[in-house]
Amino acid sequence: MNKIDYRIISWLGVLGVILRKQNPWFLLLCIFFIFGFFPNPKNKDKENLKEFYKTDLLSNFNPYILRQIILQIIGEIYLRIFDNKIEVSQNTYGLPFNGSWTAVNGGNTKETSHSWELLTQRFAYDFVILDKNKLSFNEQTENINSYYCYNKEIVSVQKGVVVKVVDNIDDYEKVGNYSLDWKTKNIIGNHIIIKHSNGEYSLYAHLKNQSIKVKKGDNVEKGELLAYCGNSGRSTEPHLHFQIMKNPNFFFAKSLKIKFGNIYDSNENEIEFVEKNNIVKNK
Repeated sequence: MNKIDYRIISWLGVLGVILRKQNPWFLLLCIFFIFGFFPNPKNKDKENLKEFYKTDLLSNFNPYILRQIILQIIGEIYLRIFDNKIEVSQNTYGLPFNGSWTAVNGGNTKETSHSWELLTQRFAYDFVILDKNKLSFNEQTENINSYYCYNKEIVSVQKGVVVKVVDNIDDYEKVGNYSLDWKTKNIIGNHIIIKHSNGEYSLYAHLKNQSIKVKKGDNVEKGELLAYCGNSGRSTEPHLHFQIMKNPNFFFAKSLKIKFGNIYDSNENEIEFVEKNNIVKNK
């Protein structure tokens, strides 16, 4: 039997912040923020994650993040009522990088999914670069420049039109202890959203500050340089968050199961879908 994740109760604290203007007594709900310190029952490495729990809790007091959390909740409610069926992308896509990267989060099952309970990120991926069969974020390094994927090229997965660009969020350089930038103004940091055929959109998030090479309205081709991998937004270490969505609003867009084309795994087998721990590259 799975252990209960009591951290979810901390969301009652958010209600206290929202409802305090109706009645000051609602502020008492903020005591539930204490549950944010509870360790994830699936992860026994509590000591190494204490900075994560602390900064994750502090994030709830950041008005920018609080607003986005509320939007995310509203978006999830909307999707569960009106658009909760699993869908596969109509287009086929390449990978958003050059060389071999590893999907450390993401897959098409509940067990491998990036965030199964979030329809907006159910089929998202977190990609990093491996070195000597060791994930870079497990090395506990404190130098952001030593992460293998940091400052690596991020490319377009298919031709399309740029519909959104955010490129003013600082990279979080306090890495190596799983802490979050709780002061950030944007959960997904610097990011690009591109519209493709069939009403599908690709999202590239946590990009390096001031590294984006395209602007809104630009036409891009598959494989074109877009930006460089960074560590902006709600991120513990450098990585690329990538997903395909049904509309350009991250908080209200259902993520699609991504069908890839002309990509290969570490055994040089051509694959159509990427699963967690796959090492993948473009043809």
